[in-house]
Amino acid sequence: MREEWVRDSEREKERLRWWEWLGRERERGVKRRDIVRCNEQRVGCGNGKGERDVRRRERKRRVMKRERCREERETDRERGEEEKIKKERMKERCARERERESERERERERRMRRVGRRQEGTPRERERRGMDRERGERKLEKE
Repeated sequence: MREEWVRDSEREKERLRWWEWLGRERERGVKRRDIVRCNEQRVGCGNGKGERDVRRRERKRRVMKRERCREERETDRERGEEEKIKKERMKERCARERERESERERERERRMRRVGRRQEGTPRERERRGMDRERGERKLEKE
């Protein structure tokens, strides 16, 4: 009888502790569904265990991915293909860079041409301003 009563009181204390924790989380502004999700991931009790489990799972996934990559690289190396792949990638990168550079150059020339046209204006305007059509210089005023 006494043991049963002690067991019940322990269970009650645990339940009370949990409700107090829930209240603190609520005060912190944690949404209820987040608390529930945290409890699903929880191992044992204590705040933040769920988060730790998530982080552990993420780390495990990253490590597995790294291992897979390493294995793939090793098999490539065995076939002697890794060097070829590296060279191909370098060629592609260089080609892309050249293309970008030429595009930038064309854009710069286009901009310069646009600016030049804007400064010079139409032939009629140039004549009106007293500019020499061939040289684009001001005509000397006749004395």
